[in-house]
Amino acid sequence: MLVIVISDGLAMRYKLLFGGDEIISYLCATGNSGAYEEVLHQEFPYGEITNASEWTKYVTIHKPFCFRKIADDMCLNDIHPPLYVSILHLAVLYLGMAASTGVLLNMILQLLTLFVLYKLASTLLKDNTKGALAALLWAMSPAWIGVGFNARSYELVALLAMCYVYVFQLWVNKPKTSNILLLVVIGGMGFFTHFGFIFLLSACGAYCLWQYKRIGFRNILAFGLSAIISFGLMTLIHPCFADSFVNQQVRKEAFNFAQFPARITKIILSITQFFLPVYHFKTLLQKVSLVYQIIFTLSFFVVGFLLILKNKKRIAALFSSIKKQTDSIQFIVFMLATILVMMIVPYFLFITHYTSMGAQYLVFVYPFMAMLLAEILMQFSSKIKLVVVTIFFVGSGYVVGSFVKLNAGIYKQLVQQIQGEKLIVINDMDRRGFPRLFPYLKPNQQLLMDINATFKNEEMITGLLKKYHSFLLVQGKHVDFTNSEKYTIINKNRYPTFDGDDIVVCEISELSSASPLPEK
Repeated sequence: MLVIVISDGLAMRYKLLFGGDEIISYLCATGNSGAYEEVLHQEFPYGEITNASEWTKYVTIHKPFCFRKIADDMCLNDIHPPLYVSILHLAVLYLGMAASTGVLLNMILQLLTLFVLYKLASTLLKDNTKGALAALLWAMSPAWIGVGFNARSYELVALLAMCYVYVFQLWVNKPKTSNILLLVVIGGMGFFTHFGFIFLLSACGAYCLWQYKRIGFRNILAFGLSAIISFGLMTLIHPCFADSFVNQQVRKEAFNFAQFPARITKIILSITQFFLPVYHFKTLLQKVSLVYQIIFTLSFFVVGFLLILKNKKRIAALFSSIKKQTDSIQFIVFMLATILVMMIVPYFLFITHYTSMGAQYLVFVYPFMAMLLAEILMQFSSKIKLVVVTIFFVGSGYVVGSFVKLNAGIYKQLVQQIQGEKLIVINDMDRRGFPRLFPYLKPNQQLLMDINATFKNEEMITGLLKKYHSFLLVQGKHVDFTNSEKYTIINKNRYPTFDGDDIVVCEISELSSASPLPEK
């Protein structure tokens, strides 16, 4: 838990810039998601030079406790349920609109999740030491440390998931009406936070069927009914939820065999992120050719196969030990495998988007990995335990160090440059882009958002330079292969270009040379 406190404490102190997806959370939390969507359709103040206040109002709460508006706007313009954003609304209302607000909220959720995971692991593994080790591994996972730096719903998802599994285990061992009622409430909150909660409930349902003789038909029927009621509660509170699925279908990609290597790589990176901060190298993999990605993927499997061959006797003994273990160990393995398969299959079938596989999405899986790893480590020597814990510690430290360096370096320069310009011209209206800079704008700054404001429009550039002498141009670029956006901030003095490629741990590509303005 101390690791979480230190990491998030550093994040709150140094965090300057909002992430691409993160700023969407704040647009929704302030009740301005719908209003900004109108701007995206070229309503005022689009196309006119205006004061910064015309834009900063989109990250300001104008009507406190506007939960219904938040929910309705998210139905129309987003693909997520509104519970987390509603909680973030309260955080912004009382703590202010700052990059540290979401981090503080996440820290509270993380600490609560660790406590529940400790209780769950101690119960399943029948050992408080193993429970503490599982919580420690989860706390130091580079995946979870990185997720905590962004104001998104996944910390709340992890907390509700652990609460649900904990109560589910209590119910399996001793079916009680009170536990079923708790499952209904927690399940409803889970659906109201992230639709991916269906993976967890489905895995629990599959476990009930697998343990049919022990659980009994009547109890299985009761669990199925509780899951249906949970979804019904979400539907009752959030009746327009189906619109979010329509929005999600718009983002759906066509089936493409050529993208399989990239998707396999993404899955491997996402799973490996639990142990090592490999997402820091994701950008490098995406920049090289498809051949190198295939080599990377094949190398992963070859190295894994060789390690299995070298340790096949120990691995066989380990599996034999797990097979003989109690139902609790089998439950952990079953849930881990089932949820992972449920997430990977639609990803391979292109039912889910390319970006819907990452450390934040696997918060349903990582806690079970932590518990299983804790059980395995307890069978090894103290030296092996120390090596594994050190690997986690170094990995999480690297994520925190990279985050601090990024915010104290590139982001700090960027904010200073933004605040030093009298005029800022934007030709990218995506809500993941320029809104990230809204909280840093000064009231006396002038803004022009116009999709035609590019270097190619020399007449516009010349006219603006005559009047303002200098300005900052923010223009968008799209990377087709990865379907991720990059935002390039360039000015006429040929300062560096800031290429922002947001991933779960807020990694960003290094500075590169900016394109100069056309010669006059």
